[in-house]
Amino acid sequence: CMPGHRAGAMIAPPAAMAEVTKVLDCIQICAPRAAQAALAWAIPALAAWRRATADQVNRRAELFRAGLMDAPDWQLQSMGAYFAYLAHPYQGRDASCVARTLASGHGILALPGSYFGPGQAASLRFAFANVSDDVASGVGARLCGALPPR
Repeated sequence: CMPGHRAGAMIAPPAAMAEVTKVLDCIQICAPRAAQAALAWAIPALAAWRRATADQVNRRAELFRAGLMDAPDWQLQSMGAYFAYLAHPYQGRDASCVARTLASGHGILALPGSYFGPGQAASLRFAFANVSDDVASGVGARLCGALPPR
């Protein structure tokens, strides 16, 4: 549970950007001392917890993947430790519309693929690492009943 680096963008006047660059340079080059001290303790002390957490996340990924068998019209495009990227089966419907319907009518949260770049309006990203095992395994059945047939 140590946060990684994130990529982002910022628009600011040149003077403000110069100050932000100074701060980011310090953060990238040398982590604050308190974080270094905590990390030195945490790496060995939390080894068992990290292994158990990794096992749990891997189990949820497999449960999610297996649960998708109940939703054959949804195509798994890619999958990592925390997220799965699926193509929805509703041709002509933008992923933002599908995501809104899933959330408001069925309690299924997903991000539209268009949030991640152009040409992804038929895809949704689902997070499964922090849901219960039964939710991870039941997503396929829930997706099948969520929207009217194509």
